Amino acid sequence: MNPTRRQRQGDSALDLVEDAIHLLRQTPVATHLIYHIASASFVLGLLWFWSDMTRGAYADGRVAPGALLLSALYLGMKTGQAAFCARLRQAVSRQAPTRWTLRRCWGLLVTQAALQPLGFLLFPLSVLPLLMVPFPWLLAFFQGVSVSADGSSGSVSRCARSAFRQAMLWPGQNHGVVGLLLVCTVAVLVDVMVGVGALPFLARTLFGITTDFNLSIHAYLNTTFVLSLFGLTYLVMDPLIKAIYVLRTFQADSIHSGDDLRSRFADLRQERVAAGVSALLLAVLLLLVPTPRAHAQEPVPAPTPTRTAARRTVEPARLDASLREVLGGVEYIWRGPRELSPEEPERPGES
Repeated sequence: MNPTRRQRQGDSALDLVEDAIHLLRQTPVATHLIYHIASASFVLGLLWFWSDMTRGAYADGRVAPGALLLSALYLGMKTGQAAFCARLRQAVSRQAPTRWTLRRCWGLLVTQAALQPLGFLLFPLSVLPLLMVPFPWLLAFFQGVSVSADGSSGSVSRCARSAFRQAMLWPGQNHGVVGLLLVCTVAVLVDVMVGVGALPFLARTLFGITTDFNLSIHAYLNTTFVLSLFGLTYLVMDPLIKAIYVLRTFQADSIHSGDDLRSRFADLRQERVAAGVSALLLAVLLLLVPTPRAHAQEPVPAPTPTRTAARRTVEPARLDASLREVLGGVEYIWRGPRELSPEEPERPGES
């Protein structure tokens, strides 16, 4: 893409999604564990709280401590997601992972606690057409809060300004990304519904285990079960969303900082080092492996006639005598004409 056009519009939405998938594939397992431990804890806590509040006999007495616990899990999830985005940002910019200190973790917690709860109020308003609150800008802003939290040094205002600036940049790219994510989310939700819905039938067929899902279709309409499907879909799709907006923020900041050029130069240096190491290993391997040597055969000199060979030449008379002696043997006598004895009369036709 033309650099000037890239500064105005950014990469295409499809290229950004592909780069995000490639980034997640290269991310170490420890970085994924940071996200999934924090997010899965909140999803499980939400399912427990929802089930307890809708079906629990003593839900009234546990609503306050349950809500407090769920709020703590939510802030822990957002802090873990901000740490996940920080690791992704370091991987994109080819920086070494920085040390996690108590001050750094506290800064992430403060920014997330101050800004992320606003999404509970603004996201429901974004689906009301009369208020005309655009959903893509809200999604970009709150994702930018998670991405920019580590670089704000605990400053809520700085994090909010950075997230707002990133959300307002390249609206065409942002809306295209939201459209692709919507399609992917629906596809993943259908896959999760089919996969989870088939588990009771597999358990009954393979192990003979019968559950409520095998007895009645109404078990699938349970609100806790439906919420668990959305929770699994969230755990699958949200890392991709985080990676997309990490790349988007990195590209936006690189317009002024040039971090994308530094990362490309770092990739080129790594490729050159890898090529040099490969060439060195190949040279050492060629030196260690024995190669078959072709043994040159010395030319045999042609025999030269000598006096001894001249003396061993057979005379013609002796050669004729030897031939007559050999041909006169019993094995060759059949080749000669038949001789008649004087007592045997001559047969007609013989001469």
